[in-house]
Amino acid sequence: MKVAKVYIEYGSLKVNRPFDYLVPENINITKGVRVFINFNHAKIVGYVVDVYETHKSEEELNDEFGYELKYIEKVLDDKPLINDEIEEIVHYLQEETMSSLIKCYQTVLPPSLKPSSSKIKASKLIKKYYKVLSTDYKLNEGQREIVDYILQKGEVCKDDLEFSASRIKTLVNKGVLEEVEREEYRTLIKDFGKSKWKKLTNGQIDALNQIRNSDNNVVLLEGVTGSGKTEIYLHLIKEVIEQGKNALVLVPEIALTPLIIKRISERFDENIAIFHSGLNASEKYDEYRKIINKEVRIVIGTRSAIFVPLENIGIIILDEEHSESYKQDNSPSYHAKDIAVFRSNVHNAKVVLGSATPSLESKVRALTGQYTQVILPNRINNQNLPTTQIVDMNLELKKGNYSIFSESLLEKIEDRLNKNEQVILLLNKRGYASYVSCRKCHYVFKCPSCDVSLTYHKKDETLKCHYCGYSQNYPSICPSCCSNSIRYIGLGTQKIEEEIKKKFKEARTIRMDYDSTSKKYSLEKILEDFDNHKYDILIGTQMIAKGLDFPLVTLVGVINADIGLYLNDFRAGERTYQLLTQVIGRSGRENKKGEALIQTYTPENYVIREASKQDYNDFFRSEVIYRKERNYPPFSIFATLMFKGRNYDETYLLADNMKKYIEQRDKDIFIFGPVSPYIAKENNLYKVKLTLKYKDSKKTLKLIKELIESINNNTKVSLSVIIDPYQD
Repeated sequence: MKVAKVYIEYGSLKVNRPFDYLVPENINITKGVRVFINFNHAKIVGYVVDVYETHKSEEELNDEFGYELKYIEKVLDDKPLINDEIEEIVHYLQEETMSSLIKCYQTVLPPSLKPSSSKIKASKLIKKYYKVLSTDYKLNEGQREIVDYILQKGEVCKDDLEFSASRIKTLVNKGVLEEVEREEYRTLIKDFGKSKWKKLTNGQIDALNQIRNSDNNVVLLEGVTGSGKTEIYLHLIKEVIEQGKNALVLVPEIALTPLIIKRISERFDENIAIFHSGLNASEKYDEYRKIINKEVRIVIGTRSAIFVPLENIGIIILDEEHSESYKQDNSPSYHAKDIAVFRSNVHNAKVVLGSATPSLESKVRALTGQYTQVILPNRINNQNLPTTQIVDMNLELKKGNYSIFSESLLEKIEDRLNKNEQVILLLNKRGYASYVSCRKCHYVFKCPSCDVSLTYHKKDETLKCHYCGYSQNYPSICPSCCSNSIRYIGLGTQKIEEEIKKKFKEARTIRMDYDSTSKKYSLEKILEDFDNHKYDILIGTQMIAKGLDFPLVTLVGVINADIGLYLNDFRAGERTYQLLTQVIGRSGRENKKGEALIQTYTPENYVIREASKQDYNDFFRSEVIYRKERNYPPFSIFATLMFKGRNYDETYLLADNMKKYIEQRDKDIFIFGPVSPYIAKENNLYKVKLTLKYKDSKKTLKLIKELIESINNNTKVSLSVIIDPYQD
């Protein structure tokens, strides 16, 4: 008799173990397939992690386990879903993030293949083809035209035939044509044509040689904006392809995929797969099949692409490596960089981390020899970096200018429009206003499930929660005092766009944020249109700050650069510096002189000053002193223990008890909390967190695992763990 060990689809740590199921004699089952099982009187999907033979009878097994073993009801897959390496990654992920194994499988697999009973299924793309089966029949002139056309082509897709369907059907019924159905991949990459390889500068050649000769698997390629890092990526890909190996290229934002796809497809004839959250389940399924069937040599994607089952990898590239988008903060909380390093050790591949503003952690690792540091200090052809002006908005107020825009920024925008050049305006917030409140009683409209202020969106006159998606119509009456004194407070990209259109009526403006790019292919359309100068001014959030290259952009304006600078987060300064430096770098990319203007209410802040100078080393020196004095990462490790429950008092009490337990067990761990996070309530669950600061990772993680096991029996409060959190 065969017995299968099955992990069930529930992601809870309380059932994070395999359950034994009997295998019917008529079922052939192997490790790595999904199965339908009966668990706790519910039919769900499970994942088979082992199958073993036993000579014991069913009755003996029931006696041994102390309960009646159930049979597997159905096998869902013909063959295992993932290869051996991805299996190793899943177990590595579980060990490092202390998440449940099934959640790790769900993270690694695309939606259409997840071990889940959800209704998401990949619909196969079926196309009909016609080929000539016989020419023995007497044909009229029209039929002969069809047959001659198909004979010339050999085989023709139905979608490409311009003849009437009835005439085609007649020929099929006569046996002249044969109709063939085929499952095909969806086409996601259009034909960009081919471009010539560019001659590398001496600086690029030197950098390329340093990467080739590096003894470390991991290389930090630090190059100022416009220094030609992408061209180095392309040459590295070319080399591994010529060696018969494959390349994996990651970018932090979907906004950057069209550009890198274009650059790579223009240079290479090899098949390319794309993998990011903008694809639907069917498209992801197609791309996954191409990869697992070894039909592609290059994979391009965002964070989740780090898990694709690409074999024989020669290089893994993480562009804009500093981006927090590479970190997943919900369970399992992983960083794509860590998975890249893990996979590089398996394949003996190089990992290249590229950035103009490396993360502090990566820079420290490079300086201490854990990574090889390669620097590109100059732009291509030694072109100057943009000149940057800081505008003190406090002085604008004293002059009586209460506008969103400083007088200087408005003058510079007008100058660029007159010169037929382009402008980028950055505000790192989407929507029309920050929040809506009552002027009379100061009531603030909040999400009922998440307890955060709702954001006003003018286009559809709604208030929306940017966490759970809740929305409501714009209110006319205050629910607290019944007055009609409702107003919106703050600033958003929609408001910026509206004001620009008032100031510059002839200017062609386009907005790029989460809301304007929610429709499929809308992002690509905006970027293509702006690149083709169908628009003069691009207004957007942080997605316009990284990696984009528009030759006619000669002015970048940052509206309210202080947003995000004073958050309760030790990385706030680093993130603001990176954002400002990156967006400034979008200006003056070709032969035109670039300029940037930073509007701020705190011009004396060192982050603003260093960003305006675009001197990363000066910023790094200041920031590393700040981190070291306070013993913040990379000089320590942070972990967040997040407790969630329907009753706040019970949740808080458990968190407080866990704090006391940790303090008794290990005096070297410093604990913040328990406190409510910024989002104190989400989806009707109260959240209380403990933040641990420690240096001994091995000892602390062992203690955290003990806490997880002890709390598993608590049915009212759940615990999730995030190592090195990037968000509150």
